[in-house]
Amino acid sequence: MFFIFLKFSQTAEILNNLGCVKRAEGDYKEAYNMFKEVLTITSNHYPSDHIELGKIYHDIGNVLRNQENLELSLEYFLKANDIKTKYYGPNHVEVSNTC
Repeated sequence: MFFIFLKFSQTAEILNNLGCVKRAEGDYKEAYNMFKEVLTITSNHYPSDHIELGKIYHDIGNVLRNQENLELSLEYFLKANDIKTKYYGPNHVEVSNTC
């Protein structure tokens, strides 16, 4: 894989962007796989409550919602909401945009 020579943040950003493209194309399975890989990479470098993980949980929640896997989607949205609330505060617009 050509990502091996990139910094972890660059690799995660590229995979995240590819996941967004796949989601926009309607390829939700591939988007989900990309976002899960981003989550794996990012969680190895940040604490479990870091805002970057909150953003990834949000992306995974969106893909799962698109796949109509609503129970699992809700779990990811709730994780994203918890992290965003801690990071931004309960009244910030980013918290209201979790779903």
